[in-house]
Amino acid sequence: MPSRKKAQGKARKAAKAEKAEEEGKKQSAVGANNEQQALGAQIQRLQLQDLFSEHDDDTTGDDCLHGHTLLPEDDVAHQFMKSFMGHYYDAVNADGRKLGPDKFHAAIKATDEDLGIQTTENEVRMDWVLSFLYGLGAQFILDDSESRARMHAEIACFFELLKCATFGTEQPEFFETQIADIHTLVSFYRKKIPCSCLDEKYEEVKSVSKVGLCRNLNCSLPGHLVKRSKMLYCTACGTTNYCSRECQVEDWKRHKKT
Repeated sequence: MPSRKKAQGKARKAAKAEKAEEEGKKQSAVGANNEQQALGAQIQRLQLQDLFSEHDDDTTGDDCLHGHTLLPEDDVAHQFMKSFMGHYYDAVNADGRKLGPDKFHAAIKATDEDLGIQTTENEVRMDWVLSFLYGLGAQFILDDSESRARMHAEIACFFELLKCATFGTEQPEFFETQIADIHTLVSFYRKKIPCSCLDEKYEEVKSVSKVGLCRNLNCSLPGHLVKRSKMLYCTACGTTNYCSRECQVEDWKRHKKT
């Protein structure tokens, strides 16, 4: 009969082996997850390359670029857009696919460093960048790629605000791109492009209620979402919306500081 000491030793060895096996499984899972993330990032980069090659080739027949003008690949505006989108996609993917102005400004800075110039200080180039985003977003709408249309609408809004601040152009219309309904998205792009490509789509979605976001952090509505027609807006800033007078009053102490 084995001694108690030997039995305890075997038990410790078994426990150690089991722990090592569990650690191995965890490391494998982490490795697989990292590999999956790397693969996802690689796919995004390939999609980005396809996006530019697809939309920068010469078009023939009835193809429409929705107001976008093609430029040579070595043009500064073209190089800016390609570099910017790469940096922006990388930043979004690295942060759980969350969008935001911080990623926009980081991508602008990285792109300026890549090119060695501040492209956004040239109004003509900014107009080309915006026409690219409007045309691409309109095509995403037609391709039923609502999420990509929403993301490019957000990027376009950032560029519109930057253009307004830099060149004193007209203040762009504000809307919450990240929660925008399909009616709002189609309306946004339809107003930006010179062609009638989105007219039929607009007829399909115009019955969808436009929704907005109540800015009261303690709003009791699901997702803080409310029909746009029922919203109140702050007369002081003209951009912050609320679902009710009560929410506006409750949020005033926080909002007036901003």
